[in-house]
Amino acid sequence: MPESENTVTNANDEVSSSDLERILQGARKMESDAKKKGRDDLAEKARGIVGHLDTGESSSKDA
Repeated sequence: MPESENTVTNANDEVSSSDLERILQGARKMESDAKKKGRDDLAEKARGIVGHLDTGESSSKDA
């Protein structure tokens, strides 16, 4: 199977802070959209993603 450019090939590769912030923004938007649609199950999963990734450094940017 050919490697896609999204495949992680080295566990020591680091994610840049801008990449992490984009992922966190996406998860927060997913949570917001899920709440608007009444999908509490998906909102909870999005909160879990944010909880695992957010180190507190970006918490000052929270809406």
